Amino acid sequence: MVKSIHQAIAANPDFLGLYPDDIGHESTLIHYSGAQEIWLRHESLLRMPGGASRWIGELVGAANVLDAAMAGAFYNTSIGAFLEAVDFAKKAGVGIEQLEGCLDYFLDLLKTELTAVHQAPQV
Repeated sequence: MVKSIHQAIAANPDFLGLYPDDIGHESTLIHYSGAQEIWLRHESLLRMPGGASRWIGELVGAANVLDAAMAGAFYNTSIGAFLEAVDFAKKAGVGIEQLEGCLDYFLDLLKTELTAVHQAPQV
């Protein structure tokens, strides 16, 4: 008897035709929002599709908004820009090692921008 989504995936990698591909992995992040008591009561079940999943707050629509903002607006746009930057650098003879060497710096800049936006006075 299958007791978890992880066992189901191990038994049949095409289980339910999982999409996105990382469903069922410990590193997968799924946001949940709504009543915290429900999250606390069912956290182990809710983490089965994504081990890095987290509850983000009581506001029912918060998980949807965060997913749309980060996955939809930010990540999809960013990955396109990033791949263009990698292609540009590679065509100019700059290696992956050099790109990788500066990646943490630019990711930290994003965190700095988030802090600056958070601390900016409301208009």
